[in-house]
Amino acid sequence: MKGSIYVSQKCHKCGSGLGYVEGRGILQCPKHPDVNWTGNCRVKFGRTHSKRFKTVNEAERHLTYLRAQTDHNVFDVRDWQKDAPFSFLTLRNQFLKHKHRTGISSKQIRHIEYVLEKAGRDWDKMNIKQITEAEIDDFFNKNHKVGNKTLANWKSVLNHFWTWVVRRERRQSKIEMPVFPEIKFKLAWRNIVDIETQESILDEISRISFDINPRIWLGVKLLTLYARGRT
Repeated sequence: MKGSIYVSQKCHKCGSGLGYVEGRGILQCPKHPDVNWTGNCRVKFGRTHSKRFKTVNEAERHLTYLRAQTDHNVFDVRDWQKDAPFSFLTLRNQFLKHKHRTGISSKQIRHIEYVLEKAGRDWDKMNIKQITEAEIDDFFNKNHKVGNKTLANWKSVLNHFWTWVVRRERRQSKIEMPVFPEIKFKLAWRNIVDIETQESILDEISRISFDINPRIWLGVKLLTLYARGRT
């Protein structure tokens, strides 16, 4: 079977290396079966993966898991790299770099960054493969006090993020697109004021802002005159 467990410790009787005994949680001298080792060791799985453990039992569980992943054709050595290329934190930072290159506005970038940082408080240390519908539902339920329109905007950002991840990894890692919860909302009607109230609002804007920048008042005034500019 692929992979094994190793230790630098030698047999104190003959100096031979200790070999892993499959399924028994020990390393043993091939010449002296009474010389066993159950402490610090490391798993080597092919040429690309090596990981240290404090006990042979822990190493054995890890090795069994890797073999099962290989049997199901889902083993990816990048899942175990120290730089965590599949962590939510790593991927959301890469996604932001991608969005910067697309030339969208700084306002849109800030919005995307805010939503991903919000989600990152729960998911940054997680492998994206571990973030399932349950974790996504919990995220939205946790923020239930936020309006549904805002939650729908957050959902749009996360959906776009996952679409990007799935597209770039679909051939190599087979990351699946999660199903996002349905978020319903109704757009509120805009408040309409009469002409007298509108003039009073303009006067107050002029009073508090004209000396600072008269274009503030002028901009608001123009919006009251041209209905198309307000849509």
